[in-house]
Amino acid sequence: MNKANPLRNLFSIVFGRTSELILTFFSITILVRYLGATNYGIFASSVAFLSIISKTVDFGFSQIIFREFSANSKYKSVINAALNIRLISIVILAVLYNIFAYLISMQSEEIVITNILFANIIFSAKLRNIRDLIEIPFKSILKMDIVMFATFIDSLFL
Repeated sequence: MNKANPLRNLFSIVFGRTSELILTFFSITILVRYLGATNYGIFASSVAFLSIISKTVDFGFSQIIFREFSANSKYKSVINAALNIRLISIVILAVLYNIFAYLISMQSEEIVITNILFANIIFSAKLRNIRDLIEIPFKSILKMDIVMFATFIDSLFL
């Protein structure tokens, strides 16, 4: 059995969350200056909309799978099933969104931004969907340095 180092995990979490907050602060500041008030409003409304959608796609899988995987790490097929359900749900919601956007004659900038952010649901930890499931095996064995390194890279590039 793997022995967890609580001090190392604590340092990893504190460093990871602090660096994520600092990077997010600077990236939002630069983004607001670059986009301006109107375009940032479109961006912020798209992010809010997708935050709601990402919670809808969650279905509570993360907590259930984390509990089951922690109890018995042989449940790798459960993670695969949850990943497939989430990916299919995201694709269906993206298609429905684009049909809805077309029907109400939404601005093209808003449609493009939202579709880019739909891809962000898959890769980013900020909207807690696909990445959250991928991190479960590392969280269950308390390897938080790997999880926080992925979060740091996520904040750096996305």
